[in-house]
Amino acid sequence: MKRIVYDHGLPFGTKLAENVDDIMDRVDKKKASMIILDGELGEGKTTLATLIARKIEGDDPTIDKMQRFDFRAQIGMGGDDFLKKADWCSDNKKRAIIYDEAGDFSKRGALTKFNQRLITFFDTYRAFKIIPILCLPTFWRLDNMLFEQGVARMLVHCHHRVTTGNYSAFDMDNMDYMRYNLTKLRVKAKVYNTVRANFRGHFLNLPPKLADMLDMLSTRAKKSIMKRNILDRESMIDVYAMATKMSKSVKWVRNKIVEHNVKHIDIIQRRKYYDKDTLRLLVKKV
Repeated sequence: MKRIVYDHGLPFGTKLAENVDDIMDRVDKKKASMIILDGELGEGKTTLATLIARKIEGDDPTIDKMQRFDFRAQIGMGGDDFLKKADWCSDNKKRAIIYDEAGDFSKRGALTKFNQRLITFFDTYRAFKIIPILCLPTFWRLDNMLFEQGVARMLVHCHHRVTTGNYSAFDMDNMDYMRYNLTKLRVKAKVYNTVRANFRGHFLNLPPKLADMLDMLSTRAKKSIMKRNILDRESMIDVYAMATKMSKSVKWVRNKIVEHNVKHIDIIQRRKYYDKDTLRLLVKKV
């Protein structure tokens, strides 16, 4: 049977646990704080983020079922999903929420939009004492303001995963040094070698049932994003995209669709899609 905790009772190092506790103390004082996990594909970012979130919520890491941390409600796959689930977390007095990039930055302008969402998150949810854990390909994609205002408290860089995962952790000062060093590097990925990590460690996988659940959740979300990206490039559009393009509310678009008796051409994952000519029709009717 595969090991799911170390001798000290956690699935990751004690130093990382101590730093997570420090961030929890800071958030209890209503100071905006977040944890960043970055690294290449397959390095276990979402797994480690979930292990950390379970610790924040007070779950027993040896139990192979959901406890206080709810995978379905506290892991946001993409920016829209992240903010939607932040509402649920505040309503249900949860302490942790995970943002998984999940291909979110594949569209032009998505990074700028995501940074704006993050700033909105801290403006809105700081008082609710929620700790966001961000899973990103690279930490320097985040807005400068999040570093300058001391919101980005810890970076955990995941790397060289084999049977167990490995991480190197950096504090705010080291993140600032690395961000400065980026300007002098041709190969940006080498920036993690320009400073000494504050500490390093290893992490284990989730218990089997939870690991399978996380994998299914992540795979389903990424397939959904791929389908939406394909649709964007093709001839179909939904009411949300129409509302954005026309700077109107979703309710307004739906009312116009009913008023002009416009029929959808497909339903994908319970969402109706229309021919893009529908948008031109509605624009003419404005």
